[in-house]
Amino acid sequence: MANPGYNISHAKLRKKISDSAGRRAGIGRDGIAGCASTPYEKSNAAAESTRQAAAEVQTEGEYLGAATGALDDLMIRPTTDFRPQFEAYSRSVDRLYDSIQRVEFAVKRMQRKNADYLEARDKQVSAMNYEITRDHNEARKAALRDRANAIRSRYIERAK
Repeated sequence: MANPGYNISHAKLRKKISDSAGRRAGIGRDGIAGCASTPYEKSNAAAESTRQAAAEVQTEGEYLGAATGALDDLMIRPTTDFRPQFEAYSRSVDRLYDSIQRVEFAVKRMQRKNADYLEARDKQVSAMNYEITRDHNEARKAALRDRANAIRSRYIERAK
């Protein structure tokens, strides 16, 4: 005879144990929480914004080269009709100007995303109990900051 106080099926008992153990391990019904947590999402967003900013800086350099090439054609190798050369130069300068605006926007977005990531990371690191993990995360933070500074420096150099 079954004990009326423990009237629960094996399947329900397994589910309760699984749910309880999952909550303790940080796993919810929607899956593992660790890899999708805010610091990781912000890390991915920071990395993507850094990649986009670097690509925009690279494109800006290409447009700068095209504009100076068109100016060289206009000044060094003039033709009898300046209009086609001037129009080519004007179009390349317009593309360069648009690219400069995209770079400025991308750099600001990169700075914002990196700041958001570092803030979330600092909160997470301050809650960690293991010194080696904290040290590793501080090294990652420094590497990210160095990479952002390098991109910013390249942008400033190209803008001169």
